[in-house]
Amino acid sequence: PGADPDFISKVQSRKVCLENCIVSDQEMLISGSIRVANISYHKQVIVRYSLNNWITHDDICASYVANSNDGPTDRFSFTLPVPHYFGIGSKMEFALMYTTGGHIHWDNNDGQNYVIECYNKAMSDADASDQSWMHFL
Repeated sequence: PGADPDFISKVQSRKVCLENCIVSDQEMLISGSIRVANISYHKQVIVRYSLNNWITHDDICASYVANSNDGPTDRFSFTLPVPHYFGIGSKMEFALMYTTGGHIHWDNNDGQNYVIECYNKAMSDADASDQSWMHFL
């Protein structure tokens, strides 16, 4: 989302936006960055995620990225470990919560939540002898 030409204006209007998210297949980590409007000095950014369609959820605190303040915004980063049982068909959903100045702001991907899903990706014979591998979307 951070590559969108209107990204900073979205941060200013929504107050919190996912900037990017990367899944590392080898380390089994999900990492990303979040931009928030610089409303006040004291702020907290939380990533709320679920592995079971929101029957339960966990929260992790995002960390402020040093020297990321550009005046109107600040950047926070997060890392989520992918559980060892996360395999083909597994799905993780997450949303972002930003608390500052007594107000709570959410980024839940316009009501759809952000989704990381593991699926089977077929490969051609020229690509590999094993016909499938895990892929995240």
